[in-house]
Amino acid sequence: MKHSLLFSAAILAASSAWAAQPASVILSGDALADSESGPVECTKISDGYFQAFAELKAGQPLTVKGGDGTVYTFNNAQSNLNGVYKIDLKFNGDNPTLDLKQIKHLMMKHCWTGTNFILDYVGNGTWAGAFNWSNLSNQDDRYQIAMRYPRDDDNYHKWGPVNTGNDAKPDGTAEYFYLKEAPGASQWDPKWKIDDKYKDGKSHLVVVTMRGTYTHSIAEIGEIPASFTVTGSALTEGTSFNLNKVDDYTYELFTKLKEGELKFNSGNTEYTIAKGKIAAGADAVNVAKDGVYCINVNFASGAASVKEVNSLKYYHLSSFGPKGESLEYKGNGVWSGNVDIPDADDRYRLEMYIDGDIQQWGAKNATGKKPSEANIGDSYFEIKRVPWTFWNNEFKIENSQKGTNTPLTVKFDSPTYTHSFTSYVASGIEDITVDENAPVEYYNLQGVRVENPENGLYIRRQGNKATKVLVK
Repeated sequence: MKHSLLFSAAILAASSAWAAQPASVILSGDALADSESGPVECTKISDGYFQAFAELKAGQPLTVKGGDGTVYTFNNAQSNLNGVYKIDLKFNGDNPTLDLKQIKHLMMKHCWTGTNFILDYVGNGTWAGAFNWSNLSNQDDRYQIAMRYPRDDDNYHKWGPVNTGNDAKPDGTAEYFYLKEAPGASQWDPKWKIDDKYKDGKSHLVVVTMRGTYTHSIAEIGEIPASFTVTGSALTEGTSFNLNKVDDYTYELFTKLKEGELKFNSGNTEYTIAKGKIAAGADAVNVAKDGVYCINVNFASGAASVKEVNSLKYYHLSSFGPKGESLEYKGNGVWSGNVDIPDADDRYRLEMYIDGDIQQWGAKNATGKKPSEANIGDSYFEIKRVPWTFWNNEFKIENSQKGTNTPLTVKFDSPTYTHSFTSYVASGIEDITVDENAPVEYYNLQGVRVENPENGLYIRRQGNKATKVLVK
């Protein structure tokens, strides 16, 4: 009898330990891919409810540990895709729950027009991005922070002030910018108001931090380099490339790489990419394996990456998915191949997987019309990165192409990205054109710019074309 009582007491003690609400929660494990890649302390939302925001690697385990050392086991403690996640932990008696939601976009949302200024994740639960109030059709000062999950039926998950009754401009206190989740938020409430000084026609930087106290701030944008160059042994399609400047702050290049090193510079200034950010420095970036990559650097937010492009496909909207095989990479930022076009709804976008994460490409200039109706010529087919949505940012296929297997070529080989329903035609060296008005620049073989080259082998760059030349 004594042994039975002791055994029952042991079971009760174990059950009570499991049921107890932890005072704090720490996340660790191989799943964490955040910029500092260390343990993440969750924020306590309420008794028994903890939350964290972190970048996770797909298929890797996430360890959940209480402040007293108790390890909690969950069957779903790993992410399905690489990306940034909202991690909710609720300790409800004997049934604690772990909920992982991938965050596709965090944005500053203008209440009046619905315009979204999309922010980049820069590590450690922080996002940053540029906004320009003068780009809005109505400069009403109200805004919210909004979150989007992948393929979430166009829902916005809103965040607003901790003080929901606040209907004033910033009051000089840090607390004004604190934020919390706002389930059921309307278009107008809760909201913050932008200070009038940020309606000056210039771009500014908004930074949202969700570690510890959730808050945001507004700052000035630093100097943006006039050009940005990559060199190094990892390059396979040339010895040096000038990245395409795709907007006021962002440089990007799609190219094939091999195992080796990359070095970055702008004139005489050297840069490196470390922990998901761009920074001054001469350290090389290592490429671990051969593949097609996207090099992306945003000098407003500071976010930077070298990520492998896994696939590019035609995405038919009413079928909710890509059609046909992946397009084949042809070189120099160009993909091409034949695609199956359903004999159904005419709306489509393009879908790219980058390091296992989904990126949609949609209409840059025209949406809701067919090419024959748009009256904007070739610019109809220009593409841009777009947030996930079921029906927006779409192109339309001509009726004659429905139900066919059609060639499709997508070009990321210049600052203007575009696509066409034509076959890929390989260009010979004689077909390469150079902007004769572009400035000529010289670099030594280490990638350092040389103003007056003398007696030696150099890289001569004009526009996007780079060649080795011997100077005597």
